[in-house]
Amino acid sequence: MRTSKLIASLGLPVIALGALLFPSQPASAGAVKAQVLSTGFYDISDGRNVDGSSYQGAVQIARTGSVVHLRWDLDGARNTHQGVGLLDGNRLAAAWTASPSGGVVIYKVNGGTLTGRWASYGSTTEAVENLKGPSGLSGDYRITTGTNESGGSYTGKVRIAPQGSSYALSWELTSGEHYDGVGVLTGDLLTVGWGAGSGAVVYEVRGSKLSGKWVGPGDTALGKEDLKLRAKPKAKAAPRKPAPKRPAPKQR
Repeated sequence: MRTSKLIASLGLPVIALGALLFPSQPASAGAVKAQVLSTGFYDISDGRNVDGSSYQGAVQIARTGSVVHLRWDLDGARNTHQGVGLLDGNRLAAAWTASPSGGVVIYKVNGGTLTGRWASYGSTTEAVENLKGPSGLSGDYRITTGTNESGGSYTGKVRIAPQGSSYALSWELTSGEHYDGVGVLTGDLLTVGWGAGSGAVVYEVRGSKLSGKWVGPGDTALGKEDLKLRAKPKAKAAPRKPAPKRPAPKQR
């Protein structure tokens, strides 16, 4: 989420996150322990670019079912990035962009079998993408199951290539569509931001604090972003009404 890239991106179209800020709803069966994530405004307690420089700002997090919506306001600029995420246990895996084209996909890696879920920017539902290929997250992978958010299906292949601390991905669908993405691996979870200008970030949720790692387009090293939930302002107590004065007793 490099500041120089952010400022240059402000002229691009962004998604109106305000339309997505619904109250939290029960998570779908695909999201495990989704209730651990609190929605609201988070302050960036420690934000660092891949070159070690620091940045400040805030992140707004909302949720619709199992899909999480994010908005970054960085270094004093509003709507520097929009994002979409999915929950996996105590991890929030998300993609961010300044353009509304693309989204996030998360794969559970088990050797050469990748079991995936994905959502696009602005979406309120998730879909499925499973891959089969070589172990080691390197090479060509066949899409064994691909469903889109409207219920249709697709086929094709995904090429995965390690690049330093991140991964470059490229989709070639039999429909002729082509997408590129960048991912970060944390444990058995590969989080990928796909689409033009998209990056990936994965947070470990620890109560009111989120500890994150992120990668931008073309980056071979990881950045850092830790968040802390902003305390909600206390409601002001209603002013007390003065007690009614009792009339003076009449003289007899």
